[in-house]
Amino acid sequence: MKYKTQVANTHISSDLHDQLLSKDCASFWKTWKTKVNERLTAANDVDGCTNATDIANSFANLFQQACLPNSSDYSEKLKNRFEEKFRRYQPDSKLQWISVETVDKCIGGMKLQRAAGVDGIKTEHLRYAHPRICVTLALLFNAMLIHGVVLSMFGMGITVPLIKCHNMYSSSSDNYRGITLSVHISKVFEM
Repeated sequence: MKYKTQVANTHISSDLHDQLLSKDCASFWKTWKTKVNERLTAANDVDGCTNATDIANSFANLFQQACLPNSSDYSEKLKNRFEEKFRRYQPDSKLQWISVETVDKCIGGMKLQRAAGVDGIKTEHLRYAHPRICVTLALLFNAMLIHGVVLSMFGMGITVPLIKCHNMYSSSSDNYRGITLSVHISKVFEM
């Protein structure tokens, strides 16, 4: 057993050393994460729930509470102010158009190997698609600007619970934070 541990450690050191010598930072950290970092496993018990559906519902309730306004009166006042401004909104004739080159540059700048949103599309789908995708997206984005309408899909996401710190008690939902996996095309539009 001791010998196998020593061989494994030597192999890890050799791989990391090779990555450093080749000055490939991305590969070094990828190797580091796969060989050194501890794998986090899903908690079997959260807030006393052991059934996967009950655990998911517990997180859904927790994250739903985070999205509620602190003051319903103030929230209504802000909503009314927005709706009034929106009614009076007139698109500016000096509207800056989104070019195909800009869309291509934004897609090229997105990070790869990220989880897909509710539409199932990843950055890799956009990056390695036919270049015509940039033309189509530029047309879509400009139409959205002209008409002042954003696709409802852009407001949808998948909220995933992540433990705040690896040494925290994983059986309490208070020790988790939610991250939202957005639609990648909406990320391109935001960029």
